[in-house]
Amino acid sequence: MAFYTIDSLPKRETAPGRLNPVLQGQYMTAVTMRPTPAAKVPVHSHAEETIGVVIEGYVDLEIDGEAKRVSKGEFYHIPPGTPHSANGGEGLVVEFFGPPRADLTQS
Repeated sequence: MAFYTIDSLPKRETAPGRLNPVLQGQYMTAVTMRPTPAAKVPVHSHAEETIGVVIEGYVDLEIDGEAKRVSKGEFYHIPPGTPHSANGGEGLVVEFFGPPRADLTQS
């Protein structure tokens, strides 16, 4: 299959208690998220590089100790192994991971 909607994607647990639509490719993973003002993702890191873009609204991020509100139309980059967290937001965010996130693979 080559075309998808957010609603047609399988949902995976991308953080404790958070199910998000995920598209797994051969060389990358895409995750769509709808953050809420109360949403918290604790500091963590992973081997995959991450590039994110805010499609609607905003997300409050901390990447390697630097905090910033990332708003509609803005991108962010998280190098592999870099500590990062999210502390609320609203709207729609899409993140791309490379190589693919093995922890989000369908079982």
